[in-house]
Parts: sequence; structure tokens; C-alpha cells
Amino acid sequence: MRLPLVLSLPALGLLTTLSLGTWAQQDSSQADYESKLKALKSNISKLQDELRSVRDSRNSLQSELQRSETDIGDLIKKIEQIKDELKDHKKELNKLNNRRQKVRGEQQKQEQQIAHQISTSYKLGRQSNLKLILNQDDPARVSRMLKYYDYFLSARAEKMATYLDTITELNEIEPRIK
Repeated sequence: MRLPLVLSLPALGLLTTLSLGTWAQQDSSQADYESKLKALKSNISKLQDELRSVRDSRNSLQSELQRSETDIGDLIKKIEQIKDELKDHKKELNKLNNRRQKVRGEQQKQEQQIAHQISTSYKLGRQSNLKLILNQDDPARVSRMLKYYDYFLSARAEKMATYLDTITELNEIEPRIK
């Protein structure tokens, strides 16, 4: 069964106003909603851009850190290599210093021997070979003295050559130490 709907004009006006007001309120709410949605989307877009920027920056920093760590590793290897070379150079320097001391000791001994030979030569030099030959006291003795004198001269020449070799060796060692 149907009830007749009786609407009065004021009731109809009120109903229309209410429905227009609700519709207008809904329309206003819709506009606010769309405005807020648009602002939210804008904020999300900005945050996404910022997040991308931060990620790019982070990736860049990670790459730079990796390069730095690689460079540090290379530098550590070079430092170790230089330390090893330095250790080898120190060993070589110690060997050279020890050799120099030994050669200088040999040089001093050789100088003493040469000084003794010069002294002996001076003493023998007072009697020249001609004087020894002309001295006919004992021909065997003269022959022996000449042989001794020849032996003495060859030994002195050998010692002088050894002494010169020692000086040459010292001259070679000194610059390598410095």
C-alpha cells in the first residue's frame, strides 16, 4: 500500500535546501579531498625525488669509499715493498761496512809490511848490486845475496800490487756506502 506523500511547499523547500546543502557539502568535501590528495601526491613525489637523490648520493659515496679502500690497499702494499727494500739496503750497507773494516785492516797490515820492506830495502840499498858483485870475498855468498835480493824485490812488488788492489777495493766500497 502506498501512502500519499503530501509535501508542502515549505517542506519541499526545506528538503531541497537540505539536499542541496548536503550535495554542496559533499561537493566541498570532494574539492577538499582532491586538494589534499593533490598536495599529498606532490609531497610523495618530492619525497621520492629526495629518496632517489639520497640513494644516488649513497651509491656515489660507496663507490668513492671502495676506490679509497683500494687505494689504501695499494699504498699498504707499496709501503711493505719499500720496507722490504729498505731492509735489503740496510743488510747490504752492513755487509759493505764490514767489508770496508776488513779491507782497512788489511790495508794497515800491508802498510806495515811495506814500511818494513822499505826499511830493509834501505838497509840493503847501502850495498848496491855492483858493490856486491865486485866484492869477491865469497862468490857463493854474492850469488846467494843477489838471489835473496831478487826474491825480496819480487815479494815487494807483489805486496805493492796487493796494496794497490786493496786501495782500489776501498775506493769502490766507499761510494756505495754513501
